[in-house]
Amino acid sequence: MRLVLRGLSALSFWLSTYTIDEQRKTDGKVLHDCVPTQKSLAYLHQQLPQLKAPYHLLVPSWIRPKQDCVMATSRYRYPTGSFYPVANGIFTATPELCFVQLGKAVSLHELVLYGSALCGTFVIDPAAQGGLGKRKPLTSVRKLTQYLNQNSGLGGVASARLALPYLTENAASPPEIFLQMLLALPAHLGGYGLPRGETNRRLEPSARACAIAQRKTLVPDCYWSEHQLALEYDSNAEHLTKRQITRDATKRMALEADDIKVITVTSEQLRNPYRMETVAREIGQHCKLRLRTRDKRFPARHRDLYRRGWSLNALFNENWLAESESAAETLP
Repeated sequence: MRLVLRGLSALSFWLSTYTIDEQRKTDGKVLHDCVPTQKSLAYLHQQLPQLKAPYHLLVPSWIRPKQDCVMATSRYRYPTGSFYPVANGIFTATPELCFVQLGKAVSLHELVLYGSALCGTFVIDPAAQGGLGKRKPLTSVRKLTQYLNQNSGLGGVASARLALPYLTENAASPPEIFLQMLLALPAHLGGYGLPRGETNRRLEPSARACAIAQRKTLVPDCYWSEHQLALEYDSNAEHLTKRQITRDATKRMALEADDIKVITVTSEQLRNPYRMETVAREIGQHCKLRLRTRDKRFPARHRDLYRRGWSLNALFNENWLAESESAAETLP
């Protein structure tokens, strides 16, 4: 018996895995004989303990609902690039198909957050420092666009197309995605309508800046090249080592040595809408732009955006998160 993860369950898998092998992507033939049983669901929990019940599964035709399952039927002819083998008998929607499936299940804010996470350079790993590991992006806006264009008949495509222009690529953490959403989403979606900066773009500093930073490249968290402006996100300082604090400080000094204005945002600021409005106005003033918040929909959508926040923990099994955190405490 096969199981095929879709939507939120597929997302939880992809956000907690480090690699993807493009050559292993397959087509809709994997849907044959997909009938969940209590035994197969127990096997799924054993193989992928990070997944949260109820499991979201794709089946080829209607079957009697099973406990701990949210099933969707589909007779669509999925092309190669739609599914991926996870374990013996377990498959998942690829990041591209997962993004489309989420279009039918989540809000636009969530779709932008989740799509950006799939395009990010981080993985949820509570055993890693700060709960995040590093990886190459699983997909990109280009790949997502290509998949949407090739599968326009799939449900969720319309919502996915609405979210595509607002996705952030190469974000190194969920807060970086939220920052971009807050600053660059249009007012009718709750953002400040500022120009979108480049996330984690690698810069080649001057010789003077290299000497200050003791490195040959600098990577601002967000960078507006046209305006010589960089934004740096500081997570909770108590979790940083002295070496990290020094490295961040010299990075800012090096950027400023190359006449790049640096604005720092802390996690405390990011959590506070009023303090973030001050940051947004400072960015706008430097770029000689006014905040575009006159849309009557802005206040309600801004509150919606903050209510959603940036945490991804709700996607995962709480026991898995707790057990991973306990394991991390025993590491040398």
